[in-house]
Amino acid sequence: MTYQNLDRQAQTARQRLVEASGTPFAPSPEIRPVVAVIDGRKRNDEIDPAAWRRALEAGDGSVAVYFELAGDHEWWLAYDDDREYGEYEGPFHQWSRYPTGPWDHSAVTGGMLEMNLENVYGVSDRDRECAVYRSRVVRLEDAPEFVRREVSDRD
Repeated sequence: MTYQNLDRQAQTARQRLVEASGTPFAPSPEIRPVVAVIDGRKRNDEIDPAAWRRALEAGDGSVAVYFELAGDHEWWLAYDDDREYGEYEGPFHQWSRYPTGPWDHSAVTGGMLEMNLENVYGVSDRDRECAVYRSRVVRLEDAPEFVRREVSDRD
């Protein structure tokens, strides 16, 4: 007979990322920067923009990322490689909007997502500050319905 903890809390997005990285207790180098942001040990502008892409890929569709950007701009990011994509599409999903408008969706390649992240991080313009004011990593089931619906129809 095995013991099952009935009081166990649902797995957090942080736990999913750490376990998906292959180690149950310590994050792998690929996701360590994002986990440091989740834990409050680093700010968004202190990590490489590509770290977000690596964390999404490592999470294998189990997490989504929300960004609040400069100019009242918002993003949701997710990963889904469970289907076929066109020549100019990829498994990284990006939704963006300004508060007065609808969410625009695009499925992009990893390179394109990194380029978009570099733009908001101001990588090519040293005089610009990182435009990511707030980030949040959530379990996919805690993401908005439009994100869950698009990413492998997971509910």
